[in-house]
Amino acid sequence: MAFVYDRCATRRHHHLDMRLAGCHRYAVRMDWVLAGRWTDLGSHALSTTRPQLAALLEAMRAESGRREVLCLVHNWGRLASDPVQRLATETSILRMMHVSECPFLSAR
Repeated sequence: MAFVYDRCATRRHHHLDMRLAGCHRYAVRMDWVLAGRWTDLGSHALSTTRPQLAALLEAMRAESGRREVLCLVHNWGRLASDPVQRLATETSILRMMHVSECPFLSAR
């Protein structure tokens, strides 16, 4: 079961919509059931306290006892711009024995 997350601080959501659509297409291609989409907007997208990300992680925890779950993001930077915060979020997800997946692989 795929839990999709993104964030957008701007009022224009064109890029956000494209990223979410890409995640949706990827999940369909992989034949994953979508649990839903969680998106932090505006100031929440930039803060260290993200209500939608917290809600996604809680939903993943609740579902993880029943089935395999994963957090689907367009790229790792969608979790956080700050590398320390991003690593902490990635670690939290991975500790649940789940995977954060990137639908658009880039050269790293």
